[in-house]
Amino acid sequence: YMPIQERLNSEARTLVHVGMPVPTAIARLNSAHFTCDPAVGGLTCSRIRQRLLPSSCMERINLTQDTAAFAVMSIDPRPIVCAGL
Repeated sequence: YMPIQERLNSEARTLVHVGMPVPTAIARLNSAHFTCDPAVGGLTCSRIRQRLLPSSCMERINLTQDTAAFAVMSIDPRPIVCAGL
């Protein structure tokens, strides 16, 4: 695994769209091995990617939601963070 931010950005745009129902967005992100947790104003979805080196990287996508319509209002792929021994 190579942490390439543009690849995460592209994957986020492919998986989730503004206006998409939140349950659909969660299901699509779960199918890509993201785990979504509630956050203020939306959701934080993350997954851990293992590298060949003794390290791993966290990929995160923050979603804000329209609580009245229960739809995704914005998609924010966060910078990939890697840590190791």
